[in-house]
Amino acid sequence: MFEELKKTFTPPYNTKDLYSIFISLFIMLAIPLTVLQITSVRDNRTSAAEQVSKNFKVSINSLSLNKTVAGSVPIDVEALDEDDSIVLVSLVVDGETVATTKNQSKSNKVLTSFNWDTTKLRDGVKSIQASATNSLGNKAFSTIYTATVSNNDTEKPIVSFVQPSFGEFIKGASYKIILSAEDNFTLESVVLKIDGKEVKKYSTVPFEYNWNTANVTAGNHTLQASATDVAGNTTSVSIGIYKGAKTPTD
Repeated sequence: MFEELKKTFTPPYNTKDLYSIFISLFIMLAIPLTVLQITSVRDNRTSAAEQVSKNFKVSINSLSLNKTVAGSVPIDVEALDEDDSIVLVSLVVDGETVATTKNQSKSNKVLTSFNWDTTKLRDGVKSIQASATNSLGNKAFSTIYTATVSNNDTEKPIVSFVQPSFGEFIKGASYKIILSAEDNFTLESVVLKIDGKEVKKYSTVPFEYNWNTANVTAGNHTLQASATDVAGNTTSVSIGIYKGAKTPTD
């Protein structure tokens, strides 16, 4: 092949040789130019996609994510596009769109809340993601979260007083009440009541309460703790204590 090219490019030239030289030069120039053009287009597309991704963001804000859930679960979604208006925001569960909100104002920022109905799903781990679409048709996706659906949980949580103990005598200006609570899946809340009045509601540990006893009347008082799990099962326990400057027998 190279010998034939050598003969072609060696004078004297005839019409056929000139035509062959022209074709050879065209091919040698056209191939690298085509490759360069394709590479440039790809680079431009990549750069544009990166720019869209950078300026178009979606996030999920929900305390129920990465936990055990049941019933109707509120999921808050925020979408922001610095360059274009947002037309749709959707909630995606296990790859399927389960709810969509249209942005009637066509603004570039959307704050919306979805009520995810888990009662129609089988119990188990689910993947949750939010997506948004702007006016150009570009899409952005949030981080994928997981939640364990448990609507068939009938086991009640366990709750108890670490301190004080039943019948304990307490004195002084303050006293720290400590509770213990656990569930086979996930606790929704723990509530502490003193003499029937709710004084503290917890969603996470520690379950502690600094009781200001300076103005509490001397005598018997009732402390009640209740724990509720995400399936709605509730357990309550009550104890009686004595508050005074001296023991009841003195």
